[in-house]
Amino acid sequence: MQNSHAMCRPGAAARVLSLALLLSTSPATHAEESPHPALSADPPAFQPYVPPPQKAAALARWREASFGLFLHFGVYSTFGGEYEGRRSGAYGEWLMHDVQIPVAEYRKKVAGVFNPTEFNADEWVRIAKETGMRYLVVTAKHHDGFAMWDSHVTDYNVVKATPFGRDIIGALRDACRKQGLMFGVYYSQSHDWSHPGGQNNTWDFPWQPTQRDWWRTADGKRNLAWAAHFERSAQYVREKAMPQLDELITHYDPDIIWWDTGTMLPYELARTLFDRANDLKPASILNSRNGQSYTGDSYFDYLGTRAYRCAGWMVILSRSHCPPQRARPLRRW
Repeated sequence: MQNSHAMCRPGAAARVLSLALLLSTSPATHAEESPHPALSADPPAFQPYVPPPQKAAALARWREASFGLFLHFGVYSTFGGEYEGRRSGAYGEWLMHDVQIPVAEYRKKVAGVFNPTEFNADEWVRIAKETGMRYLVVTAKHHDGFAMWDSHVTDYNVVKATPFGRDIIGALRDACRKQGLMFGVYYSQSHDWSHPGGQNNTWDFPWQPTQRDWWRTADGKRNLAWAAHFERSAQYVREKAMPQLDELITHYDPDIIWWDTGTMLPYELARTLFDRANDLKPASILNSRNGQSYTGDSYFDYLGTRAYRCAGWMVILSRSHCPPQRARPLRRW
């Protein structure tokens, strides 16, 4: 297994992208998963990652910033982990999954009542800065698939589908720029409980996988038992994840992009998103929760919370790693 910070030949991203597009040419089907003759069990080879030259200065600035604020803020925040007498697990942002709220109901009864009238981006960033924080990361789209910006890809967003009607991401980005903080966005690239090609929503889409690494076999091949969902996942990336990533980078210019639960998405699709982020903004800082190759190789700018938990807290390791005696492995996403 290779854990690489280094090497991406110019044609590598194009080869992965072309394969992802090939997967997405067939229409999505909701049939039972079965081997598909157009999909080979032989996966694309891992392409070692060479960071763009702009990356070094960006990483140095971020490490110098050292201390930052990570905000989980979404339409689920109104509920504090409880919906109609039922509670989510440890994380309030997993409310839709843990309570199994259907997409249509979530849109009406969760997003439809989101109205944080006291939200003040300037105040939030000021408080962060006064405590010594020098960067901020906010959930632009968590696993519920709901966009906290004015996305033109879907109307399932905070401007068009909530009474609040304001662009949270834009407001926080502007406040960070005014007050001199680095700005980052969290984007759930693999889980999307609102899309048929997402993962882990079996109450709306019973064909979806729930297990990590569903797309690969133990010997590093494509898992053809899930051939139909390869196509659905590729359609999701093409229709939603890729254009939303483009929106976030081109319209909001984040310094940091925080991926999550990468091993729920096939390597060729996750890698296409990773490479696209670098193409659009070579100085962006990309964390390690973006997935792995079929043989377990990794690619990232920095090793984040997928690997370590310090003293019970999930952390963004910008300056130093946990003391060895206090670091323990996390579950691998």
